[in-house]
Amino acid sequence: NDMRNLETAIKSVKKCEKHAQGAISYTISPIYTIDSWLDMARRIESMGADSICIKDMAGLLKPYVAYELIKRLKEIIDIPIHMQCHATTGMSTATYLKAVEAGIDNIDTSISSMSMTYGHSPTESLVAILESTERDPGLDIKLLEEIASYFREVRKKYAKFEGSLKGVDSRILVSQVPGGMLSNLENQLIEQNATDRMDEVLEEIPQVREDLGFIPMVTPTSQIVGTQSVLNVLLGERYKVISTETEGLLKGEYGATPAPVNRELQTKVLKGAEPISCRPADLLEPEFEKQKIELLKIAKDESINLANEDDDTLTYILFPNPGLKFLQNRNNPDAFEPVPTIGQD
Repeated sequence: NDMRNLETAIKSVKKCEKHAQGAISYTISPIYTIDSWLDMARRIESMGADSICIKDMAGLLKPYVAYELIKRLKEIIDIPIHMQCHATTGMSTATYLKAVEAGIDNIDTSISSMSMTYGHSPTESLVAILESTERDPGLDIKLLEEIASYFREVRKKYAKFEGSLKGVDSRILVSQVPGGMLSNLENQLIEQNATDRMDEVLEEIPQVREDLGFIPMVTPTSQIVGTQSVLNVLLGERYKVISTETEGLLKGEYGATPAPVNRELQTKVLKGAEPISCRPADLLEPEFEKQKIELLKIAKDESINLANEDDDTLTYILFPNPGLKFLQNRNNPDAFEPVPTIGQD
């Protein structure tokens, strides 16, 4: 929700003559109110965005709050409004329905066989709810069922990657953990043979989030809060070890936080230095061409056939080690884990 980052991204997208959607990461804290979300939406529209998305990554947006928010947004902005709600708290379908009643333009859903828990409300359910109303999306439920049937079988191949959540997790209403973060936390605790300490981690998260300036719980900041909470719980002492990412956030490397961070903790990390006050990316030197030259040299030395120099350079920049392994073995499936099959251990 750092408007400086959104502005830079929107300008870049518009420069390429593409659709720029400005996302509002919905969260609950003493900092945010309906009026603050309205102000953020006005600013996003003024930046030249083509649409706005309300990203409810933890499923915290309540139905009647959604109705008021959408209704008031429709009064002050002209661009389309989209919404994405996760189903972890059990409120997403009701929230979508109230948002539709308020005039929202688009909602994100998942085909039923891939829906709910960590995902979104089922497409078919919303289609059935809205059938024969003025907001009827006009989708064929029988054709949707064919799609659901296909992915029902596909999902079986990835059973071992499924999280433990089987229904609604009301703990998220307090901890505000997004669905994707919840599965990451589970994996971290599994690796440490400490799955029985999940409740302690979820209880620790709100305190860590407050110490870090009530940052929205969305990638990557949600992972930062989650990892630090795991460290605090497993080590038995708050901030005995501070992760590199937590240090970076306290130094200002991730942008402005909605509220001031814990000053004592920040002082400990800064060690006499000053925090970054500008947009952090403005301090970075242009890297793309440098990284491209580096990759082209590696490709020449190792006889790697690049499919697209720009795309492959981005892969190399974003994922240096696994990305390079992928480029080296793009046509060699034996270099990677086997393709999942139904019934695979």
